[in-house]
Amino acid sequence: MPSIPDIIKHLNDQVPDFWRLATAVTFVMGLFFAFRSFFEFKIYGEMRVMMSYSTNIMKPLSTLIVAIMLLFWPGIVHNTMITFFQHPRPYGPGSQGFDPSSIYTMMGNIIQLVGFIAFIRGWILLARAAHQSGQQPGMIGKGITHIVAGIFAVNIFETWRVIQATFGFSAY
Repeated sequence: MPSIPDIIKHLNDQVPDFWRLATAVTFVMGLFFAFRSFFEFKIYGEMRVMMSYSTNIMKPLSTLIVAIMLLFWPGIVHNTMITFFQHPRPYGPGSQGFDPSSIYTMMGNIIQLVGFIAFIRGWILLARAAHQSGQQPGMIGKGITHIVAGIFAVNIFETWRVIQATFGFSAY
């Protein structure tokens, strides 16, 4: 029976493959949202010409913004990390004083992957919020929460340092 540290170590060994899978899925979803927004703009244009009632441009516009975010996420995440943490490397502890073989560092790597998935889910929730009439209350807030929490989780090592400095916690 494997122990918890063994499970975390084996999961940590698979994190790079999960990153590649998440990146590929993100680009495919970005292309899907881009094509969807182009078709929605086409429908919007045809409705404006042929119909007398007003239409809503928020649906295709929000879908296009989400497509841009999903297609250009590496640059967006890089710039966001510099804005929040003044550190451009969110994908690993590097030389930040964390031991790569430490259980905390391995758990941090897994948290970074979960944070990236939350970041992408937040953008998808925002796109859904614009498309559904009679939507669940708080859908936009939930999407923004996923995005912000994902950013903090992607750079969990610097987030931990901010928490340490704020509340005066010891290192571990």
